[in-house]
Amino acid sequence: MARKDKLAKRKAQKKKAQKALATQKHAENLALKKHLSTRSSMIDPKLVAATDLAQLDEMLLDSEGKLRIRSSSVYDKIDHMALRFWCNRRAFYGLPTTELISWLQEFIGDRSAIEVGSGNGALGRALDIPRTDSHLQRRPDVAMQYMLQGQPTIPYASDVQKLEAMDAVRMFKPQVVVGSWVTHWIDPHKPFPEGGGNMYGLHEDQILDHPGVEAYVVVGHTNVHSHKPILKRPHRIIEAPWLRSRGADPEGNRIYIWEV
Repeated sequence: MARKDKLAKRKAQKKKAQKALATQKHAENLALKKHLSTRSSMIDPKLVAATDLAQLDEMLLDSEGKLRIRSSSVYDKIDHMALRFWCNRRAFYGLPTTELISWLQEFIGDRSAIEVGSGNGALGRALDIPRTDSHLQRRPDVAMQYMLQGQPTIPYASDVQKLEAMDAVRMFKPQVVVGSWVTHWIDPHKPFPEGGGNMYGLHEDQILDHPGVEAYVVVGHTNVHSHKPILKRPHRIIEAPWLRSRGADPEGNRIYIWEV
């Protein structure tokens, strides 16, 4: 009798654990769908037909398909909506310019630095600092969600180490952490916040609180990054005429800086 009771108890516990896991997965999928929907926008079909992706590839990519670091003046020669469409098809978000790289090099100085959420690695490669990313979009379930939303996944570069952001901070012990168009973490079991976020996103408060980190820099856009929870902490925002991205409003590009 005792044996039957134990088996029944184990069966009930297993069923309860499976139900909890299914509930968590469902919540995560809903949060991811909402996150992706905040990044989607309608693109004029006529523009799609008129945009020469191959021509833009030749202008903006190297022979290996990696994003080149070009001056802001190069991007100014491209229609902004056409550039946005190209970025969408190639899964690029921030577009590092030569001016941005110079600014970051001066800001970092002789301090140690890493890039988190590096994706294609263009920014960190130009700065010659370690490039890290969780490679989240290679996960089959996440890739499927992106596909269903019509969103190409990021082409992770081979020189971008597969590391979660905090693992990268613990490993490299940087004084400066840099991220371009990085998404902050949200709790998938709570109502989806107005400013978006991602249950796979960065725990940015932990980055700032980690011993040795002196500064956290996010290159982003007001439409996407102006609701980060850590904006409640002391910070400064830089507007610069040479910032470029896939953002709908070209005037909304910003650099967000937190210094400890």
